[in-house]
Amino acid sequence: MTTIVLVCVIATAAAIVTGTVFFIITMVQIKKTAREFEGVAAMLNMAAPLVNLTFLGNGMLAKITKIIGGFFEKKSERRKIK
Repeated sequence: MTTIVLVCVIATAAAIVTGTVFFIITMVQIKKTAREFEGVAAMLNMAAPLVNLTFLGNGMLAKITKIIGGFFEKKSERRKIK
């Protein structure tokens, strides 16, 4: 009986240690991913004015997207806008 209890205690301890190790490895990977995302977010913030000029300004791409969007509007919406 004591052998079974001893085996169960050892198996439980091994499972706890294994789970803790995997948890720590996962947290380290999440930390690395967060650092990489900070760099990507900084690059997106630097590119934001260019994106605004391209899609929301008077650029050629903005005009094209408005024209294409006009094809998909309902007729009743077109009358309200005009």
